[in-house]
Amino acid sequence: MTSGKSDTSQRVRDAAVDLFATRGYDGTSMRDIARHVGISVANLYNYTDGKESLYWTVMKATISELMDEQRDALATEACPAARFAAFAYTHARYHTHRAKEVRLGNTPLESLSPERATKVRSIRDEYEGMFRVLIRDGAGAGYLTTPEPELASRAILQMGVGISLWFRPDAPLTSDYVGRVYAAFALAIAGFDEAAHGERCAEVDCSAVAAWANSAARAGALTGELPGAPA
Repeated sequence: MTSGKSDTSQRVRDAAVDLFATRGYDGTSMRDIARHVGISVANLYNYTDGKESLYWTVMKATISELMDEQRDALATEACPAARFAAFAYTHARYHTHRAKEVRLGNTPLESLSPERATKVRSIRDEYEGMFRVLIRDGAGAGYLTTPEPELASRAILQMGVGISLWFRPDAPLTSDYVGRVYAAFALAIAGFDEAAHGERCAEVDCSAVAAWANSAARAGALTGELPGAPA
Protein backbone atom coordinates (compact mmCIF):
# COMPACT_ATOMS: atom_id res chain seq x y z
CA MET A 1 0.00 0.00 0.00
CA THR A 2 2.78 2.40 0.96
CA SER A 3 4.67 1.63 -2.24
CA GLY A 4 1.55 2.26 -4.33
CA LYS A 5 0.91 5.61 -2.69
CA SER A 6 4.55 6.61 -3.10
CA ASP A 7 4.38 5.75 -6.80
CA THR A 8 1.23 7.81 -7.25
CA SER A 9 2.78 10.73 -5.36
CA GLN A 10 5.69 10.69 -7.80
CA ARG A 11 3.32 10.55 -10.77
CA VAL A 12 1.45 13.54 -9.35
CA ARG A 13 4.69 15.52 -9.06
CA ASP A 14 5.78 14.48 -12.57
CA ALA A 15 2.41 15.52 -13.99
CA ALA A 16 2.63 18.88 -12.25
CA VAL A 17 6.11 19.48 -13.68
CA ASP A 18 4.99 18.58 -17.21
CA LEU A 19 1.88 20.74 -17.10
CA PHE A 20 3.38 23.73 -15.30
CA ALA A 21 6.26 23.73 -17.80
CA THR A 22 4.05 23.49 -20.89
CA ARG A 23 0.92 25.41 -19.85
CA GLY A 24 2.27 27.65 -17.14
CA TYR A 25 1.23 27.78 -13.51
CA ASP A 26 -1.91 29.85 -14.13
CA GLY A 27 -2.86 27.74 -17.13
CA THR A 28 -2.84 24.47 -15.16
CA SER A 29 -5.72 23.36 -12.95
CA MET A 30 -5.99 20.60 -10.40
CA ARG A 31 -8.39 18.90 -12.78
CA ASP A 32 -5.71 18.97 -15.48
CA ILE A 33 -3.21 17.35 -13.12
CA ALA A 34 -5.70 14.69 -11.99
CA ARG A 35 -6.54 13.86 -15.60
CA HIS A 36 -2.84 13.62 -16.48
CA VAL A 37 -2.25 11.17 -13.63
CA GLY A 38 -5.44 9.23 -14.28
CA ILE A 39 -7.11 9.77 -10.92
CA SER A 40 -10.07 11.80 -9.72
CA VAL A 41 -9.72 15.35 -8.44
CA ALA A 42 -10.97 14.19 -5.04
CA ASN A 43 -8.28 11.50 -4.94
CA LEU A 44 -5.65 14.01 -6.01
CA TYR A 45 -6.13 15.86 -2.73
CA ASN A 46 -4.88 12.77 -0.92
CA TYR A 47 -1.45 13.61 -2.33
CA THR A 48 -1.34 17.40 -2.10
CA ASP A 49 -3.07 20.28 -0.34
CA GLY A 50 -3.53 22.16 -3.59
CA LYS A 51 -1.83 23.58 -6.66
CA GLU A 52 0.35 26.04 -4.73
CA SER A 53 1.47 23.36 -2.33
CA LEU A 54 2.32 21.06 -5.23
CA TYR A 55 4.25 23.81 -6.98
CA TRP A 56 6.18 24.55 -3.79
CA THR A 57 7.01 20.86 -3.28
CA VAL A 58 8.47 20.59 -6.78
CA MET A 59 10.22 23.94 -6.60
CA LYS A 60 11.84 23.22 -3.23
CA ALA A 61 12.98 19.74 -4.29
CA THR A 62 14.50 21.13 -7.50
CA ILE A 63 16.44 23.96 -5.91
CA SER A 64 17.57 21.72 -3.05
CA GLU A 65 18.94 19.19 -5.54
CA LEU A 66 20.70 21.93 -7.50
CA MET A 67 22.25 23.42 -4.37
CA ASP A 68 23.45 19.99 -3.26
CA GLU A 69 25.10 19.48 -6.65
CA GLN A 70 26.72 22.90 -6.35
CA ARG A 71 28.08 22.15 -2.89
CA ASP A 72 29.56 18.88 -4.17
CA ALA A 73 31.16 20.68 -7.12
CA LEU A 74 32.58 23.47 -4.98
CA ALA A 75 34.02 21.02 -2.45
CA THR A 76 36.44 19.73 -5.08
CA GLU A 77 37.97 23.15 -5.82
CA ALA A 78 40.26 25.40 -3.75
CA CYS A 79 41.07 28.26 -6.15
CA PRO A 80 38.42 31.05 -6.12
CA ALA A 81 38.41 31.21 -9.92
CA ALA A 82 38.04 27.42 -10.20
CA ARG A 83 35.16 27.46 -7.71
CA PHE A 84 33.46 30.15 -9.78
CA ALA A 85 33.91 28.14 -12.98
CA ALA A 86 32.69 24.95 -11.27
CA PHE A 87 29.52 26.71 -10.15
CA ALA A 88 28.85 28.04 -13.66
CA TYR A 89 29.53 24.61 -15.20
CA THR A 90 27.20 22.86 -12.75
CA HIS A 91 24.52 25.53 -13.21
CA ALA A 92 24.56 25.07 -16.97
CA ARG A 93 24.57 21.27 -16.90
CA TYR A 94 21.71 21.13 -14.43
CA HIS A 95 19.62 23.25 -16.80
CA THR A 96 20.23 20.73 -19.59
CA HIS A 97 18.81 17.74 -17.70
CA ARG A 98 16.21 19.42 -15.46
CA ALA A 99 14.80 21.85 -18.01
CA LYS A 100 11.17 21.56 -17.04
CA GLU A 101 11.81 21.79 -13.32
CA VAL A 102 14.07 24.84 -13.48
CA ARG A 103 11.57 26.73 -15.62
CA LEU A 104 9.17 26.49 -12.70
CA GLY A 105 11.54 28.67 -10.73
CA ASN A 106 10.64 31.55 -13.04
CA THR A 107 6.92 31.39 -12.36
CA PRO A 108 5.67 34.97 -11.88
CA LEU A 109 5.41 35.57 -8.14
CA GLU A 110 2.14 37.42 -8.69
CA SER A 111 0.56 34.02 -9.35
CA LEU A 112 1.34 32.88 -5.81
CA SER A 113 0.04 33.85 -2.40
CA PRO A 114 2.17 36.39 -0.50
CA GLU A 115 3.41 33.63 1.81
CA ARG A 116 4.47 31.32 -1.02
CA ALA A 117 5.93 34.22 -3.01
CA THR A 118 8.09 35.15 -0.04
CA LYS A 119 9.36 31.57 0.27
CA VAL A 120 10.14 31.34 -3.44
CA ARG A 121 11.94 34.69 -3.35
CA SER A 122 13.92 33.54 -0.33
CA ILE A 123 15.11 30.33 -1.94
CA ARG A 124 16.01 32.16 -5.17
CA ASP A 125 17.99 34.70 -3.18
CA GLU A 126 19.83 31.93 -1.30
CA TYR A 127 20.98 30.35 -4.54
CA GLU A 128 21.98 33.64 -6.13
CA GLY A 129 23.80 34.52 -2.92
CA MET A 130 26.01 31.45 -3.30
CA PHE A 131 27.13 32.73 -6.69
CA ARG A 132 27.70 36.32 -5.55
CA VAL A 133 30.00 35.05 -2.81
CA LEU A 134 32.09 33.29 -5.44
CA ILE A 135 32.39 36.45 -7.51
CA ARG A 136 33.38 38.39 -4.41
CA ASP A 137 35.99 35.78 -3.49
CA GLY A 138 37.38 35.81 -7.02
CA ALA A 139 37.58 39.60 -6.98
CA GLY A 140 39.33 39.50 -3.62
CA ALA A 141 41.97 37.16 -5.03
CA GLY A 142 42.43 39.44 -8.04
CA TYR A 143 41.16 36.84 -10.53
CA LEU A 144 37.75 38.36 -11.39
CA THR A 145 37.70 42.03 -12.29
CA THR A 146 34.15 42.96 -13.27
CA PRO A 147 33.09 46.34 -11.84
CA GLU A 148 29.47 45.11 -11.75
CA PRO A 149 29.47 41.81 -9.82
CA GLU A 150 25.74 41.84 -9.11
CA LEU A 151 24.78 42.42 -12.74
CA ALA A 152 27.36 39.86 -13.85
CA SER A 153 25.94 37.20 -11.54
CA ARG A 154 22.40 37.87 -12.71
CA ALA A 155 23.39 37.75 -16.36
CA ILE A 156 25.20 34.44 -15.93
CA LEU A 157 22.40 32.82 -13.96
CA GLN A 158 19.79 34.03 -16.44
CA MET A 159 21.71 32.42 -19.29
CA GLY A 160 21.06 29.12 -17.55
CA VAL A 161 17.33 29.66 -17.90
CA GLY A 162 17.88 30.14 -21.61
CA ILE A 163 19.60 26.76 -21.82
CA SER A 164 16.49 25.10 -20.41
CA LEU A 165 14.51 26.55 -23.31
CA TRP A 166 16.68 25.51 -26.25
CA PHE A 167 18.75 22.50 -25.17
CA ARG A 168 17.70 19.12 -26.56
CA PRO A 169 19.32 15.81 -25.44
CA ASP A 170 19.39 14.55 -29.03
CA ALA A 171 21.08 17.69 -30.39
CA PRO A 172 24.76 17.72 -31.49
CA LEU A 173 25.81 19.71 -28.40
CA THR A 174 26.27 17.51 -25.34
CA SER A 175 25.44 18.55 -21.79
CA ASP A 176 29.11 18.44 -20.80
CA TYR A 177 30.16 20.55 -23.76
CA VAL A 178 27.54 23.19 -23.02
CA GLY A 179 28.63 23.27 -19.39
CA ARG A 180 32.31 23.72 -20.21
CA VAL A 181 31.80 26.49 -22.77
CA TYR A 182 29.26 28.14 -20.49
CA ALA A 183 31.86 28.19 -17.69
CA ALA A 184 34.28 29.98 -20.04
CA PHE A 185 31.61 32.51 -20.98
CA ALA A 186 30.91 33.08 -17.27
CA LEU A 187 34.59 33.72 -16.60
CA ALA A 188 34.65 36.25 -19.45
CA ILE A 189 31.58 38.07 -18.13
CA ALA A 190 33.13 38.21 -14.66
CA GLY A 191 36.34 39.67 -16.10
CA PHE A 192 38.72 36.74 -15.57
CA ASP A 193 42.31 38.02 -15.44
CA GLU A 194 44.32 35.15 -16.88
CA ALA A 195 47.68 36.81 -16.23
CA ALA A 196 46.93 37.60 -12.58
CA HIS A 197 45.65 34.09 -12.06
CA GLY A 198 48.77 32.60 -13.60
CA GLU A 199 50.98 34.65 -11.31
CA ARG A 200 49.12 34.09 -8.04
CA CYS A 201 47.28 30.76 -8.14
CA ALA A 202 49.23 28.02 -6.39
CA GLU A 203 47.06 25.19 -7.69
CA VAL A 204 48.78 22.76 -10.03
CA ASP A 205 46.72 22.27 -13.21
CA CYS A 206 44.04 24.61 -11.88
CA SER A 207 40.69 23.76 -13.43
CA ALA A 208 39.94 27.45 -13.97
CA VAL A 209 42.59 27.45 -16.70
CA ALA A 210 40.95 24.47 -18.40
CA ALA A 211 37.55 26.13 -18.16
CA TRP A 212 38.91 29.35 -19.66
CA ALA A 213 40.53 27.45 -22.53
CA ASN A 214 37.23 25.77 -23.36
CA SER A 215 35.58 28.83 -24.85
CA ALA A 216 34.56 28.24 -28.45
CA ALA A 217 36.93 30.92 -29.77
CA ARG A 218 40.00 29.72 -27.85
CA ALA A 219 39.61 25.97 -28.28
CA GLY A 220 38.30 25.91 -31.82
CA ALA A 221 35.19 24.15 -30.57
CA LEU A 222 33.16 24.98 -33.64
CA THR A 223 35.46 22.77 -35.67
CA GLY A 224 34.93 19.87 -33.31
CA GLU A 225 38.20 19.94 -31.39
CA LEU A 226 36.41 19.56 -28.04
CA PRO A 227 34.73 16.24 -27.19
CA GLY A 228 31.01 16.74 -27.46
CA ALA A 229 31.30 19.67 -29.85
CA PRO A 230 29.56 19.54 -33.22
CA ALA A 231 31.70 18.14 -35.99
